Amino acid sequence: MNTTVQKVVEYVFDKILSPADIKSSDDYPEAICSFASQIAAGEQIITAEKRGISSIFDMLNVRQGEKTFGNILSYDDKKRVFIRRKPDTENSEKSTLCDVDDIKKKLSEIDGISRKFAFLKQNAADIPCTKSGELSLYAYSKLRTAFASALALYYEENGYDKKDNISGENSLVLYTADFSGIQNFIYTIINEKALKTLRAKSFFIELVMAQLTSEIIDCFGLTEANVLYSGGGHCYMLLPAVNGYKEKLDHLHDMLNQWSMENFSNSLSVVWETQECSPDDFSNKTDKAYKNLFSGLSAKMARKKLRKYSPAEIIFMNKTGKSADGKRECKICGASSEKVSSGKENICEWCYTFREMSEVIMDREQYFAVLKDPSEKAVPFFSYNGKAYFSYGNNEEIYEQIKNDNIIRIFCKNEEPSGPIGQYPDIHIIDVCDYSDNNMLEEMVKESEGIKRLGVLRMDVDNLGSTFISGFNIKDKNGNITDESYVNIGRTAALSSQLTGFFKNNLTHILERNNYHISVLYAGGDDVFLVGSWDNVIDAGIEIIKEFKDLTGGKLSASGGIGIYTAKYPVARFSAETELLEACSKKNPDKDSVTLFSNDGSQTYSWQEFSEKVIGEKLELLKQFIKGDSQKGNSFLYKLLEYLRGIPSNEENKGEKINIARAAYLLGKMCDELSGNKESRKQFSEKVFDWITSDSDTDRKQLITAINIFVYQERRMK
Repeated sequence: MNTTVQKVVEYVFDKILSPADIKSSDDYPEAICSFASQIAAGEQIITAEKRGISSIFDMLNVRQGEKTFGNILSYDDKKRVFIRRKPDTENSEKSTLCDVDDIKKKLSEIDGISRKFAFLKQNAADIPCTKSGELSLYAYSKLRTAFASALALYYEENGYDKKDNISGENSLVLYTADFSGIQNFIYTIINEKALKTLRAKSFFIELVMAQLTSEIIDCFGLTEANVLYSGGGHCYMLLPAVNGYKEKLDHLHDMLNQWSMENFSNSLSVVWETQECSPDDFSNKTDKAYKNLFSGLSAKMARKKLRKYSPAEIIFMNKTGKSADGKRECKICGASSEKVSSGKENICEWCYTFREMSEVIMDREQYFAVLKDPSEKAVPFFSYNGKAYFSYGNNEEIYEQIKNDNIIRIFCKNEEPSGPIGQYPDIHIIDVCDYSDNNMLEEMVKESEGIKRLGVLRMDVDNLGSTFISGFNIKDKNGNITDESYVNIGRTAALSSQLTGFFKNNLTHILERNNYHISVLYAGGDDVFLVGSWDNVIDAGIEIIKEFKDLTGGKLSASGGIGIYTAKYPVARFSAETELLEACSKKNPDKDSVTLFSNDGSQTYSWQEFSEKVIGEKLELLKQFIKGDSQKGNSFLYKLLEYLRGIPSNEENKGEKINIARAAYLLGKMCDELSGNKESRKQFSEKVFDWITSDSDTDRKQLITAINIFVYQERRMK
């Protein structure tokens, strides 16, 4: 860490639990810290007495005159989840008091900024520090540190004068990076041990991004607070606009892309861009400055993705094709290299690493390290200095590397390491949802009710880009913006943190609570990809949406796709197909939908319609009437499905409707032959016939999906 940054950080942490004590000052660095506080908070700073932050989701898409506050978010540090509740009552007030003195005492005893932030995340994530109450002390302290550090470096180079126009000067740089080719990289596998390998490669993307942001932090002498967001192969960082910043970034990305081309051909690359900006841009003090900052950066990224390789990189790729004399071809990824060894079953060193890493990826006692020099299990990695190696191991193995002074940094999942490596200064925690009922697809399929099939769910949040850019604007009843004063970096950071927390921590709790036979392949800032027994996947999808809407108060929605496959179906294909199902849901006018089985839109529903009408009404009726007579009932239902699919929609030419008559006859026959009392059979027949002949196609469409699910539940075939 740069010594100037160190001085600023110490000052910021000295006032960490008394943010209102940071007064305006003309003295450096106090002036910088004071100004950083104003940018981070965006409003009046308070010293809280009670826990519970105002729900950031209440601030989204507000109409003029609407009430914006009321719901409170409390943090459960054991489950690492936020829970939405109503404002405190007298009986519950005692449990929400802040023990500020205790937190301050413990914080002063912790060494290292990473550990201080980890402590604040656990203990101050629901302590409000602004008048409106939606920004937590933890989130605020990170933002304040980020701005103070970047500004301090800029003014260290350019000289600080109290008369300077600090707020309007382009002293900052907003940096973003995006990995291209992630899907091609992750899904290039063989089905043997597919699930474990998928999880290992998915986590490796998080590691690569963590290495990239860590190297940038070290290049500039900053702290982890300057990473505004990181997840899913994307990141945003706040940097100082110092001389040579572009050259530093250019060099590091050259090192990364060179490493990627040498090891993964051109399947994985990074595109990055920057935008110089002023502190005022983050506070939205000029017309649409905040929106223009992010939309302008996105436009630059879009242009750069059209020409993401330099001439030198293109020449290099042309020289290193997949077929070359004297090289073996990896049977998994197809790469050609001298390092493809017959002793490793004709697989390259990276595919071998992913396969071996997949065996220990779920072990919380396994750690991931960047090394200075090669060692056992180490493979080439990238760094600013051009030479590094990636490895993993248990506490004792990593500690041995520490003793040999061979460690650059250590990464771990979800919590700090215990044992001898716990005190190493450069440890980075990567939050991941690593819930897994079983590492074998075949074993989860065996747990399915009825037919033994794999369910696959892909889901992501609707309209998230526009929500981040303009979701905090106040609008009139016609949707016109009337007030942009609520838009600032603090609220954006709070929203990002809440969404990331839901899809990494709340999701884990949901799956654990129900003991679902599911494994999460990826869950990031706004999306989910999971596999498991097909019936559990459907149930989990409904419950995830229910809890998401409960947390957000219905201000945000998500759309998804659910496919059903055999356990041996190629991973790349079911990934691509469920992505198409998800895209089909996004085409629904209001989104907030799920598509099952086919991307033709014939089985696309809002989540509420699917839960209440398909599952809660029609499937429930089928279970009540046919469950005890499923063998005979299934044959009737297959025939009924044939007739239902043959009935033209009300939007089409009326045409021949003989299938309605056939369905009526079949229903009558079903009621004669199936068990149950006469009155219940009559009610069943009449209800189903009403759905078939409804003026709307909706009931018939819902019935088709319900029958499909029912026969899957009742089938005993493998």
